[in-house]
Amino acid sequence: MNVTHEATPTPNQALQANRLLMTRFTKRILIGVVSLFVVGLVCVATFRLLPDRLVYAREFRDAQDVLGRIEAYRRDHGRLPSTLAEVGRSDDEQGPIYYHLHSAGRYVVSFQAPRYGFFGMLSYDSTTHSWVASL
Repeated sequence: MNVTHEATPTPNQALQANRLLMTRFTKRILIGVVSLFVVGLVCVATFRLLPDRLVYAREFRDAQDVLGRIEAYRRDHGRLPSTLAEVGRSDDEQGPIYYHLHSAGRYVVSFQAPRYGFFGMLSYDSTTHSWVASL
C-alpha cells in the first residue's frame, strides 16, 4: 500500500513563507499610503494654484453686489454710506462681507479668505480699485 505523506514544512521554511507574505502585504500597504499622500499633495497644490476668483467665486459675486450698491448710494446721495444697512445689506460684524469707511471718499470691502491663513482676508480698496490679500 502506497501512502503519501505531505512533508511538514520545517520551521525555517515556515518562517520564509511568512516573511514572503508579510513582504507582499507590507508593499501593498506602503504603495497605498504613498498613493494617498501623492493624491493629497496634488489636491492641495491644485487648490493653491487655482485663482482667487474661482476659489471664492460666491464671495466675489456677493462683494460685487455690495460694491454696486455702495457706488449707487454715492451717486444718489453724494456721499458714501456709513454702514451696509444704508444700502440694504446686513451690517453684521460676523460677515460674510465687511465694509469699512475710512474717509469721505475711501472705503474697503472685504471678506474672509482662509486660503491666506486663519485670519486671511481679500479686500477691495476703492482708491486703487483692486483686490489684495491680507493676513
